Amino acid sequence: MLDPNIWVSEDMAMLSIFARLMFIGMISNADDEGKGRANIAYLKSTIFPYDEDISTRKVNEALKAISEHCSVEIYEVDGKQYYRFKNWKSWQKVEKPSPSQIPNPPQSFGEHSGNNRGKFGDESRLIR
Repeated sequence: MLDPNIWVSEDMAMLSIFARLMFIGMISNADDEGKGRANIAYLKSTIFPYDEDISTRKVNEALKAISEHCSVEIYEVDGKQYYRFKNWKSWQKVEKPSPSQIPNPPQSFGEHSGNNRGKFGDESRLIR
């Protein structure tokens, strides 16, 4: 379920139209705890499966913008990238939630560490 306020959100307005569409795709692919896989190739193949003209670079740039402007945490566990919507429970009311198969973000000094974003701007992380 998308909150109608998404269309007037100042944070969303900072994203390109492509990044907004990807953000919505990430919501629809998140599990019941608001987490999902943030592997660039996976996101591209899941959200844009028939769009051959969309590059992994474009998806990478959109993910970086989403993590900078929206309440989405991008993190890494055991060399794999994931995302987590920080405000998921205030947006979504899942009646019978299934436990997530995705690991939680690593802890840093007792708080969630959301400062792993830079890894997505690194060209060596892109899958070609």
